[in-house]
Amino acid sequence: MSLLSSENYNLSQVSIAVQKFKILKYFLVTLFSLIYGSVLTANTALHHIPDSLISGTDALILSKSETIEIFSRNKIKYECKQKSVIYKNDKNTAPTTYIVPYNHFVKVNKLLISISSADGKKIKEFSRKDFKDFAYNDGFSVANDARYLYLKLDAYPTPFIVEFFVSTDRSQSYYLPEFRFYEGDNVSVLEKEFKVLQYDPENTLMVKSDIDFPYTESEIGGTKQYLWKMSNISPKAARYFQNESVYFRLNNFEMDGFTGNSSDWKELGNWFFKLNQSAGYLDNKSKAEISSLVEPIKSPREKVNFLYSYLQNNMRYVSVQLGIGGLKPMAPQKVHNSKYGDCKALSFYMKQLLDIAGIDSRYIIIRAGIKGVEPEQDYVMDVFNHVILCALVDHDTIFLECTSKTLPPGYLSHFTSNRTALLIEENNSRLIKTPTYDHHTNMCINRYIVNPSENRVEFFTHRTGVSTEINNLDILISMDNSEFQKNWNDLNSDISNLRVLAKSIYIDKNIPVLDLNMEFAPNKKITRSGKRYIIETNFEKSDFTRLLTHNKRKNIWEIVNGITLKDSIELAITENCKVEKTPKTVNIDNDYGSLNLSVNLASELLVFSREVTLKISKIPAEEAEFFSSFMDKINKGFSEKLIIVCEQK
Repeated sequence: MSLLSSENYNLSQVSIAVQKFKILKYFLVTLFSLIYGSVLTANTALHHIPDSLISGTDALILSKSETIEIFSRNKIKYECKQKSVIYKNDKNTAPTTYIVPYNHFVKVNKLLISISSADGKKIKEFSRKDFKDFAYNDGFSVANDARYLYLKLDAYPTPFIVEFFVSTDRSQSYYLPEFRFYEGDNVSVLEKEFKVLQYDPENTLMVKSDIDFPYTESEIGGTKQYLWKMSNISPKAARYFQNESVYFRLNNFEMDGFTGNSSDWKELGNWFFKLNQSAGYLDNKSKAEISSLVEPIKSPREKVNFLYSYLQNNMRYVSVQLGIGGLKPMAPQKVHNSKYGDCKALSFYMKQLLDIAGIDSRYIIIRAGIKGVEPEQDYVMDVFNHVILCALVDHDTIFLECTSKTLPPGYLSHFTSNRTALLIEENNSRLIKTPTYDHHTNMCINRYIVNPSENRVEFFTHRTGVSTEINNLDILISMDNSEFQKNWNDLNSDISNLRVLAKSIYIDKNIPVLDLNMEFAPNKKITRSGKRYIIETNFEKSDFTRLLTHNKRKNIWEIVNGITLKDSIELAITENCKVEKTPKTVNIDNDYGSLNLSVNLASELLVFSREVTLKISKIPAEEAEFFSSFMDKINKGFSEKLIIVCEQK
């Protein structure tokens, strides 16, 4: 309590009053100095900052310090202290939204936020009790013990200052916090450091960085210190670090009592092998049940096909992430009884079905989805998010996607094809490459018969391999016609009155094949201006992102899956019509693919042909500009138009 608020002296006691006045005067001067100093300090913090850090920024991080302290394999402490100036406070401003994750292995010890005005006046403070506590919803798990604490700051008058502090304890060392360079859109950084203190002399910390950013490594009294420092990073410069991190892994780690070693992939594979073995086995009754089903089948390959079909028809995919469940499969007996499991559980269950049939198989951990970070031979790091299986039959490898109810045995979709993965085998785990599907396998042949006067297009398509998955057509085609039409119209809003004439999907030599015939009104794809019909030549919004990846910072492209696409747009030219404009002939051929455009007008039939080939490639940075120009020409090829003029009869 301040002296001013506690003043209560007796005026009759003059001498005491004088003394108190002197004391009061002293404290007033001192208090004024402290307040002035605080305001000066706060203002100084906001002044003398380079314009490049303030101009156009939503927030400026004045200082940020993150520290990891590694005491042992099951005792790790993490702390973060951050002081920021908020210039714009909306839902997109990163330092005004705080999310602190925790789970069975991560305990939040302390959590504080302090809000001050620009002149240093305290506005509000928050502690853990003020945060909302949510269960983490990953969108697919039915059970997940991950949670997070959440706080979004109110709309305080800007600029204001936020001081944030969090401290957590971890009882596992398989996953360590990573150091992220990027702080968010339109966020600049004045000073930032990241420090790791390794107290355990019997263990080794391994460091992996997405970019070559310098750091210092030192040792003081047996404690190893790793230190990263950054300063004066503008929002424009910060984009260079987007999606880039520094990763850490202990040579000897522990999780949920399971100790392991990550010195190489074989050792990490042994840890996963032990995890899987601890999940248990099917009981004798269940084994006998499966054995009786496969006993009449003599061919090993047919046994694989039968058991894979059994899995697809009887089990459903459900994600469960409890405790170490993100890494360890659910008990196979539970899968058998409950008829569900996640990718780990279904793959390990399928492995046991194959064991019963006398078929050797391997559990494979892989990075699925959009191709991103892949494992490297010389640095062990868990970048995986999925599990598949492979059966070994007659010196052949049959890959099995155990979460799919539709994929044939031996075929991997864009989801897991052309990836580096970890094959788990006792004392012999190793990185392998999954199958790739090139432009010879992935074919998309489209034929459009256009009738502009009736505003109608008849469409035929024949697709194989990964091309069946573009726009999820392989999933849509299994729907009834009305549901298919609804989904197709949602995807292609420029068409209407869709009518499905025929559709089918089947398997040919382990590769999916899709045939579709339908008609529709092209609407905005054909426009009329007086006597002219302007006809666009791209009737389908095709999503080719699953074929390509692009690292914007490094400017490196990769064609993950090759494709050959052949379009034929046919237009009858009646005697009252004439062709006014057609696309120019184009012939481009290079190491990465080709583009061919041509027009043929004969027997009153105009045919515009477009053929695009993309070959599986990794395009180096020095070729990026050339490849980007090639892709621009392909995109232009899909925006070509036909124009005809028709006189009224």
